[in-house]
Amino acid sequence: MLFDLNPKENVSELFDRKNELEELSGAIERGEKLTVVYGVRRIGKTSLLRSFISEKKSLSIFLDIRQIYYIHKRTIPSEAVYEQILREFTDLMGILGIGAEEQTSVFSAYGENNITNLLSDINKWCSTRKVKFLLVLDEAQYLRHSRKISYDGVIAWSLDNLKSIFFIVSGSEVGVLKEMLDFENTKAPLYGRFRNEILLKKLSNEESSEFLLRGFKEQSHKISDVEINQVNGKIGGLIGWLTYYGHYRTANNMAHNDALNKVFSEGSKIAMSEIENLIKKSKKRYLAIMTGIAKGMGSWADIKAYTITKTGKIPDSGLDMLLSSLIKFSIIEKDSSGSYKIVDPILREYLSSPSSKLSHR
Repeated sequence: MLFDLNPKENVSELFDRKNELEELSGAIERGEKLTVVYGVRRIGKTSLLRSFISEKKSLSIFLDIRQIYYIHKRTIPSEAVYEQILREFTDLMGILGIGAEEQTSVFSAYGENNITNLLSDINKWCSTRKVKFLLVLDEAQYLRHSRKISYDGVIAWSLDNLKSIFFIVSGSEVGVLKEMLDFENTKAPLYGRFRNEILLKKLSNEESSEFLLRGFKEQSHKISDVEINQVNGKIGGLIGWLTYYGHYRTANNMAHNDALNKVFSEGSKIAMSEIENLIKKSKKRYLAIMTGIAKGMGSWADIKAYTITKTGKIPDSGLDMLLSSLIKFSIIEKDSSGSYKIVDPILREYLSSPSSKLSHR
């Protein structure tokens, strides 16, 4: 069902994304071993990837790197990544009827936490059976918090040496992920490597309307054209927030305005909690910049003037650095006219609201 709050697990549950699914399938079929999927939060990356691998004949593992990061107190221990790949791959072998004794014998590096040896063993096992192995790294930008392993180097080495292993890498902090993979740096491990890049775009108003109509039809509920237009004006484009609205309306039987208010109330808390750690080192200035942009001050000069009124003087280079960081974290974007905007409509509304209780301290 479209209004299910959990990530989708099957292609039949997805709304559209036909082109993206075809791109993913085509890349694997052509033997292209690295695909990068970009897209801001709540745009549907996780649902797309989980649904894709659920219907592929290839063996696959889905790793949520953000989960590892938070479980291990904001670090990425190499042994945690190793152990999760090993555990999930042996589970796959068990499903295929491979016994525990044979599973253990496959891995020459068993217990050593050596991820390149582990991938080599998986590659050898898959190659003898002429099957492909898809390793999906969701929210992969968090791998930069690893203290021992350069994962861009691991991926580059694998591309060069392991013919049966395919990587699908995704991230919602688009600029940060691009910076970590560093494809354009001649000294970086992945420089010059061929990759497919898929950017998930926001839904258009027409697509948002179709999503709502289809979701309400599934639940045998009705939604008026006026309500659809109001939802599109407030939260259209990001499928995650549309799903929240539809869920409140159909599962909780909320009235239109109550559901919309609920999305803003809960969504603003979620959005702010997600960026809290990102802005904590210069919170006062970051909040001033974001609030100014949310209030419609899109030009560099207007943003600087507003920031000065809230936080005092700021060097041009300092403002540029903070704006660049907000773009990298996909919190703001810069359009073709050079104007800055808040990406998430919920966050934009919250920051611009007179009732928001943000502190610029």
